[in-house]
Amino acid sequence: MVHARAFGFTDDAINVAFPSSTGMGRIPSASGLITGPQSADPALLLFQLRRTQSHWYQYLFQSDPTPLPDAASYIWQMCLEMREWGELIPDDLPKGIRELFDLELRYSYVYCIAPSARAPHMTDYGRTLIFEHAMAYLNAVHVVAHGALNAAFYTYHDALKVYFMGTQMLTVLRDAEDVLLSGAPVPIPPTRPGTAPPPPLPLRQGGEDNLTRSLYCLERVPATLRKFGERWEDSLSFMDNFETISADLLERLRSRKRLWDAAREQQLQAQQLAQQQQQQLQQQLQIQQAQMQQQIQQQQLQQQQQQAQQAQQSQQAQQAQQMQQMQGLQGLQGQQQQQPPRLGETNGQGPGQGEVRWVAQMFRGGPQV
Repeated sequence: MVHARAFGFTDDAINVAFPSSTGMGRIPSASGLITGPQSADPALLLFQLRRTQSHWYQYLFQSDPTPLPDAASYIWQMCLEMREWGELIPDDLPKGIRELFDLELRYSYVYCIAPSARAPHMTDYGRTLIFEHAMAYLNAVHVVAHGALNAAFYTYHDALKVYFMGTQMLTVLRDAEDVLLSGAPVPIPPTRPGTAPPPPLPLRQGGEDNLTRSLYCLERVPATLRKFGERWEDSLSFMDNFETISADLLERLRSRKRLWDAAREQQLQAQQLAQQQQQQLQQQLQIQQAQMQQQIQQQQLQQQQQQAQQAQQSQQAQQAQQMQQMQGLQGLQGQQQQQPPRLGETNGQGPGQGEVRWVAQMFRGGPQV
């Protein structure tokens, strides 16, 4: 598969049962120092994946080149079987083996989905799957290549895989650059009833846009191949070739990123200006509201003062009216006291002597001196 060559024998020629893992484990020794073979479970997992790989590789790439009438259904079925295989990987596997299986699974996804003579047509959803899995593979293998652990698991074939995955990422970017870099959702291709659905898109890590992610990933491919070149010199020729075929795309992506960064900077400045204007507007509104509140308070205070004055004036008027009434009563009482008593009024004691004399004088022609 890595060399894109036909197998030396078919699957039917080696159609034998897998070895059983029952009873496998550490073989005890008398001294307790020598140990025997470990469990074959990781090897069995790899055998299972290799059988699936061999099936679709020979069917799509090493058989009759006539295009399949429904190639997508076959590819989605193979992806489903490989995804189910990945979901059955036990969690207690050593970290290095698990990383190796994860890389092999992503490599298989890209290889199976990539265009072939029997499946020449590619949808944007398939390109997005290749884009995401190739990027995840290239970023992970870069960490593995520059790490001190698990180096014994990798061979020259992994350098070929890095080159293959890098070229596949270049291809889908050239074919659908705007679609992939925009990050917009792509429609899921329809399937016939009873067939396997397309595999889901892998989960993205980090919040960078696809343009930044693509540049970061593609710029690491030569670094990975250079590191592998320290062990396998042929990897350096892959590095040189990849730098050559990716130069135009990388330059275009860098130019695009500069434009995007400038647009983002302008947008950020516009947002900051809008925020400042909004803050100023809010401050002005707050000032206006405070002034209006102050005016309302002043008006309320003036109304209260006017009401107090009116109440005081009303009270004073009432008091003046009461004084006038009292003065009128007092004057009336004084007039009543100054008037002569009427005939026959003796304060309840009958006519007095003086009153009789006064009456008599009145009849005589006037009072006596």
